[in-house]
Amino acid sequence: MKIDFLYSTDFLAMNTPELGHTCMHLLCTAGEGSFVFNERCYHIVKNDLVVMPNPTRAKNLAAAPGMEVEWFAADNKFLHSLLPSNNYSIGGSISLNQNPVIKTGRRKS
Repeated sequence: MKIDFLYSTDFLAMNTPELGHTCMHLLCTAGEGSFVFNERCYHIVKNDLVVMPNPTRAKNLAAAPGMEVEWFAADNKFLHSLLPSNNYSIGGSISLNQNPVIKTGRRKS
């Protein structure tokens, strides 16, 4: 089954096989967790944003008690159709594959 868009609050479901053709945008809203992406471990905490192309490549998902997330996955073809004609996707894809975690700088509760 091909999923075009999916919203969830289940961190441990972010790498289901049906999401292989999507790009995921995840916000950690409480607590902390970790995952391995491209053979590198990432630790996320409250207010961290994760933008991950092909979230099925995420492995070893671990959520500490109290971790809360919200994520939205959208079909890659749909997202690419929204890019301007000069297409910034190549540079952005390389950057996200090297480090999908964006620290927002908002650390206080």
